[in-house]
Amino acid sequence: RQQSELLSLSPALVRKSIDVLSPFVQPKRIDRIEQVLNSRTRHTRFLFENPSNPSNVWACLRTLDSFGIQYVDVIVHSESYA
Repeated sequence: RQQSELLSLSPALVRKSIDVLSPFVQPKRIDRIEQVLNSRTRHTRFLFENPSNPSNVWACLRTLDSFGIQYVDVIVHSESYA
């Protein structure tokens, strides 16, 4: 889904979804999810410029996620690959 679609979900729908799914998640797991979400940062942005190897990009994305970085941009100049 597009990020804008997810951000436009009503808070009531999100709350209802959480309520429906919560019985299937152990309390310890919910605590861990909340801990990770609270540790995320909105103060850092990472930029990929003309990535040449998709595998490296995926590895970097996993690493960035482990550090709580939420914002990543990719700039691709298609003429560079002609």
